[in-house]
Amino acid sequence: DSIPGDSLRSFAGFKASAARGLEEMGKHHHLRMHNVEKRPAQFVDWECDQNMVGILIGTFKAYPALGLACEEAGWTGETVIAYEEYTANGVRYVMQY
Repeated sequence: DSIPGDSLRSFAGFKASAARGLEEMGKHHHLRMHNVEKRPAQFVDWECDQNMVGILIGTFKAYPALGLACEEAGWTGETVIAYEEYTANGVRYVMQY
């Protein structure tokens, strides 16, 4: 509530099918659908326990390395989308450019 919506640099969400997304939006009117388009990406899989400390350490290590990998692959510094996918085996850190 303290930062205007147009000044935010990130958002939190969950991965769902369109049908599930619409169902959840019907229950929770503040939710919005965001489509993550297919585009070039770099990612790293990290097998770990999903505790907060492990996830934070992974985040601090993964994204700088992914940023460098994107630059080496031709990223020009325009907008990126970075997100994590949590699985039973660990975390996939993804950076799309």
